[in-house]
Amino acid sequence: MSDILKVSVPTHGLENTSRTNPITTNDVNISNVVDPSKVVRPDGQSANPDKNLGMHYESNFQGFLEALQNKPALMETFTQIFFQMGSLITSGISQDFAAEIANFLEMIKMSPEDMVKFLQDQGGKNNKFASELFQSLKAVINNTKSVELKTAILQFLKSYNDVSSSGTTLQNIRSILQNMAKYMPKSYGERLLAVAESLEPQTTPGANEENIAALKKELIPFLSDYTKTTHDMGKVRDFITLLTLNTARYENGTMEKLFGDFQRMASFKDFQKIFGNDLQKILERFLDELTAAKGNEFTDGLLANMNHALNGKGGWEVKSAFQNIMQSLLVNESVYMPLKHYILPAEVFGNFMFSEIWVDPDCDSRQYGGTGEEKARKLFIKFDIKDIGFFDLIIFNQGDKVDLQLQYPEKFQEMEKEMKKGIAALVEKNGMVCRKVYMGKSSEPIALSEVFPQIYERKNAINVKI
Repeated sequence: MSDILKVSVPTHGLENTSRTNPITTNDVNISNVVDPSKVVRPDGQSANPDKNLGMHYESNFQGFLEALQNKPALMETFTQIFFQMGSLITSGISQDFAAEIANFLEMIKMSPEDMVKFLQDQGGKNNKFASELFQSLKAVINNTKSVELKTAILQFLKSYNDVSSSGTTLQNIRSILQNMAKYMPKSYGERLLAVAESLEPQTTPGANEENIAALKKELIPFLSDYTKTTHDMGKVRDFITLLTLNTARYENGTMEKLFGDFQRMASFKDFQKIFGNDLQKILERFLDELTAAKGNEFTDGLLANMNHALNGKGGWEVKSAFQNIMQSLLVNESVYMPLKHYILPAEVFGNFMFSEIWVDPDCDSRQYGGTGEEKARKLFIKFDIKDIGFFDLIIFNQGDKVDLQLQYPEKFQEMEKEMKKGIAALVEKNGMVCRKVYMGKSSEPIALSEVFPQIYERKNAINVKI
């Protein structure tokens, strides 16, 4: 029994060793002795031992900040491609890619009036909740004290978003299945593609019940059996995660779910104070906006060019550039980005120009000497004109008052007074008052975080990594 428990008899003569030979802090044979009276030396242990296990505790927001810091410069990348698109057509790229580039170049030929309409359309298409109808819904949230109503509104918006995006979500599911099949044995891949082909095309907003049934009753069980049989822990497992998320979103995008969420939201008196009591008419207004949503010609053209480039039809350099463009655009559309983002590639009076714009529509005017009572806006505009140079423009607007800061290429330094007068006259021509104009030559591009430090406001907030 003693052998099993590893019990041994103490060695004779060592019973009182600890009393006769006390440990001292100066004993060189003892490592990292703790002396309560002082810190003698570092103990060599990591402050966060879990780091050695490869665990990451940074938040989702911290991940966004890192992506923002490391994202490629969209201005440099886009102008590199955009200013050379004409020569790309004759550089031996595929015929269909050349046709898409030619269409894109025709699309961006604009007058100054066209540029204004282009930005307005881009803002409306990029934000499906920007209409007057949804601004009224925002007013309900701001005016009610009911937590239940706010929750109901947010749930309705989620359902509305999933319904309006149901076609895109189905396309994502098809793409995931096609990519997943490439990493499976042929027999499994063929069965997977057969299920993908059986999904009904999406022609109207709202998820198709037959597609939901196929995904839940055929596809998910098939993939579950596949992982149990093959123990595949590679790429297929990652695709299954994406498929599950898209399936859940697709299932949430049914018209039945939307109607139920609307009825719950519309049952509150605070909602009816702003929208009225004719619930059928209110619902029809939401449905009209849902069916009126259309694609954006510019966005479709850009995506077509991006698709050809990422498929390698323009060479390695073009593919790398479009990958950087896609990464930068996605970061600027992050849910953590508190700004509206626009891009404006245009050919005006024969000159190629690319502009990138960030807008804070709810700027705190007190930082700029305002009262804080009237709504203020802050804009940061970067624009590069071919053969002319790169400019940084910061605009603060409150009511009819405007403050501007412009950084221009060094070669225009002698024209500063003339540019200052021209800018002031242009502002006054549009019915506003130019209070202050700051101008100077550009030594280096202004960073986005310098203009909008509120991007980092959540940095010290509690967050999680999912």
